[in-house]
Amino acid sequence: MVKSQGLQRLYRGVGTMFMACIPSHAAYFSLYEYSKAKLGANQPGHHPLAAATSGVVSTLAHDSIMTPMDTVKQRLQLGYYRGIRHCVMHMARHEGFSAFYVALPTTLLMNLPFGAIMVTSNESLKTLLTGPSGERDIFTYLAAGSGAGAIAAAATTPLDMIKTRLQTQHMSAQVGSSMGSVAVMSSGTGGG
Repeated sequence: MVKSQGLQRLYRGVGTMFMACIPSHAAYFSLYEYSKAKLGANQPGHHPLAAATSGVVSTLAHDSIMTPMDTVKQRLQLGYYRGIRHCVMHMARHEGFSAFYVALPTTLLMNLPFGAIMVTSNESLKTLLTGPSGERDIFTYLAAGSGAGAIAAAATTPLDMIKTRLQTQHMSAQVGSSMGSVAVMSSGTGGG
């Protein structure tokens, strides 16, 4: 792939992530901190339910913004479109607005538990790893964050493949298109 199409082929679709990351992460962290404060997760003690709920609320906002652009990114990575605009216009015209959100239920099914498990595991591991003095050092944060990520990923990774299949289910390859790579096949009738 790199040999025939160059190194930039590895970054196909990255522009969609740049466009989506700023608003989705702003929503995530804003709602995460807001909900932690409102639900009491920041209070002294261990509050796993409040932490889990904060993770779910922030993930819901994040994924509502990120999912449409992730669908575009997946399709660009497969080489079906010339660029973001071409992909968005084609999807809207031929598949409708819902095509951008077809993977949202699966994404939420995967990411809501991931967010809840990761945040709760992180808070629980920080509590478990904190020494008798109550002081936390960088090791505590690194170990808790790493452990939380591993636990959450192990629980939710199988759903990622289902999500990717949903995002690309209307795609089929035809070698030799006018774009020099792949043509979009719509409902089995061809076209592009």
